[in-house]
Amino acid sequence: MGGYKIITAGDQWTISTADGNLSTHWEKTVAMTAEGPRVLAGL
Repeated sequence: MGGYKIITAGDQWTISTADGNLSTHWEKTVAMTAEGPRVLAGL
């Protein structure tokens, strides 16, 4: 919705958008197997 710039809080863990707009973050846990990649967790 807004820009790509972020602000990291003093706890070095919390991240917010610099312009205050909404944002999202996506991750997946993937295992590489002999049969190919396998998604273990994530959306």
